Amino acid sequence: MEKYVIDGGPHTGKTKSLESLAKRGYETVEESARIIINWEKAKQKVDPSYIPILPETHLEEFQYLLYPLQLKLESNIKSNKPVLDRSLVTGIAYMELGGIKVPEGYYDLIKSANYTKILFLEQLPFYQKDEARWEDESQAKIIHNKIYEVYTREGYDTTIIPFLEMETEEESIEARTDFMEKNVLKKDYYKLKDKLYLKKGEIEYA
Repeated sequence: MEKYVIDGGPHTGKTKSLESLAKRGYETVEESARIIINWEKAKQKVDPSYIPILPETHLEEFQYLLYPLQLKLESNIKSNKPVLDRSLVTGIAYMELGGIKVPEGYYDLIKSANYTKILFLEQLPFYQKDEARWEDESQAKIIHNKIYEVYTREGYDTTIIPFLEMETEEESIEARTDFMEKNVLKKDYYKLKDKLYLKKGEIEYA
């Protein structure tokens, strides 16, 4: 199995990139943190006295909820080339930033996960919070840099995916997805296609 991970700090466009790849036929794995945040907020709506376990208020408890769900999501993968929204490695960055001890055996779980390559999204030129994100722009930058630091420190094959600004948001998302396919997900395929030239000398791409 080739297991690819899309990662980056808050609001780098991970969710929309995954949605774009899913439309192209890739099996994608939703971000576990977003799932838990939505669960916890739903519990509070049902019972206003319930105190939700959220990263901005209960980081340690949140992380200990997070990685079992991540393992479950990854165990349910069906295809041979899935694309994940974040990974177990991301948790190390958050735990180190929060001064939380990494659970015993966590690195063994990461090793067993066997991630093939990391597609690290460049931060967007604008910043907007959403219902699942609490960080301001400066905090998002710190998290972004820390996640990249951990991946490179742990020796993962990491490719930075740039933001490609087009006329519309949809076109920008598609251009970024094209970049990921050509340079990472279908790199060998495009190497073969690059050998095929049109009469005018232009490179033919699928």
